Amino acid sequence: MPCDPPEPKSTEPKSPESLRIFLTGYRGTGKTSVGRILADLLNVAFLDTDHLVQERCGRTIAVIVKQKGWEGFRTLEKRVLNDTAGTKRCVVATGGGIVLDRDNVDFMKLNGTVVWLTAPETIIIRRITGDAASLDLRPSLTGQAMKQEVAATLSQRTPLYRRAADVTVDTSLEDVYGVADQIKRRIDNGR
Repeated sequence: MPCDPPEPKSTEPKSPESLRIFLTGYRGTGKTSVGRILADLLNVAFLDTDHLVQERCGRTIAVIVKQKGWEGFRTLEKRVLNDTAGTKRCVVATGGGIVLDRDNVDFMKLNGTVVWLTAPETIIIRRITGDAASLDLRPSLTGQAMKQEVAATLSQRTPLYRRAADVTVDTSLEDVYGVADQIKRRIDNGR
């Protein structure tokens, strides 16, 4: 079945020949938009774990979650993340919940630089509700109204994002090009 991916590949610790940047953060913080621009700036591949899961399964995240539950989705997400070990030079936009699994955090820290993209709750809500495609493709995490869901989920995940992060960037302060440039400069300067 196409939605049952192969076992994770072995990892290769950070090396001078490799450049992997893992973008983490809540929905609406700009991981995909910033990631594409950053990958272009660095002349490396761009990978998006949500898109890779959907491609592998031939279904949207909403359908995957409906069929397999969030736990099933997280298993697929973990395998796709581990598959990024096969790409030595890349920017990886991760799903917002990737930090819920300690193995994922360990993998990212061993294999690259983890950049946590942040934004205030009000901006996150505005971005999510302004993106109709995102609303259709990604189901609710809690079944609560958007404002309550964002507040509850951020409360749970913020300490996890913080612990995982090598670099933190507030995406509300600049446009996506400025954020990508800031990340590049901070990576070039050793943070």
